[in-house]
Amino acid sequence: MKKAKPTPQIPDGTEILVGTNIAQARHNKGWTQRELADKIGIDSVTMSRLETGTSMLSISRLVEIADALDVGLVDLIGGISYLASDQAREIFGYLKPLSRTDRQLLLNMVKQFSGRLAKK
Repeated sequence: MKKAKPTPQIPDGTEILVGTNIAQARHNKGWTQRELADKIGIDSVTMSRLETGTSMLSISRLVEIADALDVGLVDLIGGISYLASDQAREIFGYLKPLSRTDRQLLLNMVKQFSGRLAKK
């Protein structure tokens, strides 16, 4: 009897976000995928899979990547919390550099959207 091939997993939002954060930190260093992969002892194909979210990495590997990139672990996993307080902090970061007028405009838009979505 033949063994069935494992069904490839579709990346969820967490895997994609972590991969995107890794790619951004790598770009900030000016490194290629191969350069980062070499620094942590994996091949560039695996690095590509990590960055696209098609493969999830262990916590220890994530720590190695953070160390190699000289960033905090939170920089690689930031933005994946579904707590309203964490999301509010993220929104604050987007609002902070804007003018008072632009912040008010966005606040009004958020009020309208949240009111509309709450009715569903």
